[in-house]
Amino acid sequence: MAPQTNTGGDFSHNEDYATIQQAVVPCPGFRIIPLPDAAYQGATNLIDISNIPEFDTVDSINDDSQTVIFDSPEQRLQVPSSWSTWSSPPFSENDMPPILSSLGATTLILNLSTPSSVFRFELEPNPFGLFEVTVEFFSGGIPIGSITQEVEGAAGARLFAAEFDPSCGLIDQVIISSSVDFAIANIRYAVAFPGDLVRCPSLILVLCQHGRHGTTVHYPDPITSSKVTCDCSPPSGTFFPLGTTTVNTTVFTPFGDLLDACTILVKVIDSKKSFIDRLCHLQTGALVALGLRKTRSPILINFIRCTNKHIIGISEGGIVTIDLDNILSIAYF
Repeated sequence: MAPQTNTGGDFSHNEDYATIQQAVVPCPGFRIIPLPDAAYQGATNLIDISNIPEFDTVDSINDDSQTVIFDSPEQRLQVPSSWSTWSSPPFSENDMPPILSSLGATTLILNLSTPSSVFRFELEPNPFGLFEVTVEFFSGGIPIGSITQEVEGAAGARLFAAEFDPSCGLIDQVIISSSVDFAIANIRYAVAFPGDLVRCPSLILVLCQHGRHGTTVHYPDPITSSKVTCDCSPPSGTFFPLGTTTVNTTVFTPFGDLLDACTILVKVIDSKKSFIDRLCHLQTGALVALGLRKTRSPILINFIRCTNKHIIGISEGGIVTIDLDNILSIAYF
């Protein structure tokens, strides 16, 4: 009697699967992520495959920032209608994901268009039973870390996820190797860049009411091309006195590793004329974050020009016109 499988058919078996190059000593910045908890999900980008019709085959998947290219076609199946089982939280994000089946292949190479500091997926063997799976992470053809786990095919999907410090090099290729065919799901990544691509505001100019000794300041986080967390002292939302205060900011990767550090000068003034003059003498195209009344979230724009009563700029949503009387702070990037 043939072993049970998630697809209901026979399965491929390859005793000589472990032939890929292994990283004898992983990069010191290599860290395995054990479970897909909420914090981890929030810090990474999911490549959604739910819009691929069930039973279609694909050579790649993508979102706006990343394309993952497979060396062999993958078939889009669905738990439980065309793939019987998956694990449940906390071992997976959910127990009924859309999945990509290896179609009998026991190895799979994934090439990333955008090198990433975090790459992950859940994997489950097709046949029911316990099977060893190795996932190798590469940067520029050099192995920088690997994960080997025994995974159960009957509702036993497990997370294969790693984070790398950018000093290790960023992940641009992943190789999955097993003795049996398998499926992957919930493919996520995060892109982190070296510190010179973290942009902190050099100066934040804040207007306070004339006659007061200072004001509460809400300032923007540094600009990065990845999801980060920031620790600033004094923090945003603090009372700042008239004059100049230095803010020390530390930037971390989604999993708490140091990415960069910078200092920001916060200057509080009580002269509206001086404030407007500084605002309206920006160079065309200058990138600034404007703090507005009745909101704690600054708006990021490229400056175009001022009129008598308004500032005109380009935001992510297009051209914006903002009343000068509504602006309380300017963060210069």
